[in-house]
Amino acid sequence: MKSRLAFFVVSRSLQGCVVRNRVKIRIFLTLVFCGLVSTAFAKEDLFGKGATTFSPGPETTLINFDDGLISAGAKLDDEYASRGVLFTAGHSSSGVINPIATSQPFGTVSPMTIAVVGGDVGGGLQAPIAGNLLHSFSSWLVQDGDPSFTMDFSFPVDAVSIDVGGISTPESTALYAIDGSNNVLGSVVAASSGTVTLSLAGLGNFQRAVVTMGDIADWVGVDNLAFNVVPEPCGVLFIGLVAFILCVPRRTLRERPSSKKFGEGVGR
Repeated sequence: MKSRLAFFVVSRSLQGCVVRNRVKIRIFLTLVFCGLVSTAFAKEDLFGKGATTFSPGPETTLINFDDGLISAGAKLDDEYASRGVLFTAGHSSSGVINPIATSQPFGTVSPMTIAVVGGDVGGGLQAPIAGNLLHSFSSWLVQDGDPSFTMDFSFPVDAVSIDVGGISTPESTALYAIDGSNNVLGSVVAASSGTVTLSLAGLGNFQRAVVTMGDIADWVGVDNLAFNVVPEPCGVLFIGLVAFILCVPRRTLRERPSSKKFGEGVGR
């Protein structure tokens, strides 16, 4: 009789353990799935579908050149390496189209000097451009070709955005996403003169972008670079694991009836 009771107690305990673990596994898988879904749709949360405005999110880096890492008159290079991006004059990417407004080739030494916004230039500078921006006013018309520059990101990104101002010839200003083979993955061209925002998203992950900042006859300044870093998969799994541990019920052995007391009560 006691052996049957013991077998019954053990079987019920094992059954309860399986049920509890099944619930925990479901919680864990749900949390991981939510993390992966949020990562996949991060670019839509930050940029919006077809939007030209940029709303910074938790994985977004925003660089406006007004944070003290660089000052007016300095040449932009590796000052923002700690923020995850390097700037280089010119480009070497295949598929970047030379601005059609002039017959000039791309410049061999594009200006990378930081300037301070002051007065109306070319097509005009309006908000959100303010403070420091990339492209000195003194370099206008003295370059050896149409200006461009490259941004290399330390980690994969899935969205990038810049504000450009002073545009007179919209077709000369564009933002390109570059793939791992140094070819154009996607691009967007300014749709109007003055100040516009150029954004790229929904192209997958990439680590390089190229900007054609006007042409030799059309001064264009760049401000407010924003890019969305793709979260590492291990980071998502770690968050799910932590949440799983926090969801585990904390029970002590004193809350569970021991088989000894159960058997003793039945024997009496």
